[in-house]
Amino acid sequence: TGMKAWMLEKKIELLGTSKNPAHYREKTGADTALLHAYANNIQYDHKKHVMTLLQNAKLIRGKESLKAPVIQYDT
Repeated sequence: TGMKAWMLEKKIELLGTSKNPAHYREKTGADTALLHAYANNIQYDHKKHVMTLLQNAKLIRGKESLKAPVIQYDT
């Protein structure tokens, strides 16, 4: 099945699986490549402007990438 998403108390959560991870993408500047975020669970706290990638987390921007069990960053 597809990815599931919902918003609870100013937080957005995307759920995927290890075979079909949740995916978020963002253009952070006119001269930068798209930022792609993948994880089994992606949570965004709107009040704090913080994105948390949980389980099989991966960030990709252009030729650079980062993998870890958990990645958290300010948006």
